[in-house]
Order: sequence, then structure tokens, then C-alpha cells
Amino acid sequence: MLIQRDYYINETGQMVFTASYLRQRGYCCTKGCLHCPYPSKVRKRRTP
Repeated sequence: MLIQRDYYINETGQMVFTASYLRQRGYCCTKGCLHCPYPSKVRKRRTP
């Protein structure tokens, strides 16, 4: 269950997970999360 400090809503209305939430989750989803705390060779950042 998500709580308010796990994410914020950006100016375009999208939910953005915090780095602390992503670390607590324990793995990289490889979807290019803005605050991903995992090494860049593992993640694949999406480009707009």
C-alpha cells in the first residue's frame, strides 16, 4: 500500500515514486524511473 511520502504528483499529473520508496522496494523495474537509485547499467531511462 502506497502512502503519501512514497510518491508525489508532478506538474503534468503523473505519479512519481521517491528514491526512498524505490530503494525500499528492493529492485529495479527497468522502466526508467526518474529517481531510480540503482546503477544506470541496469535501468533503461525513457526519453520523452
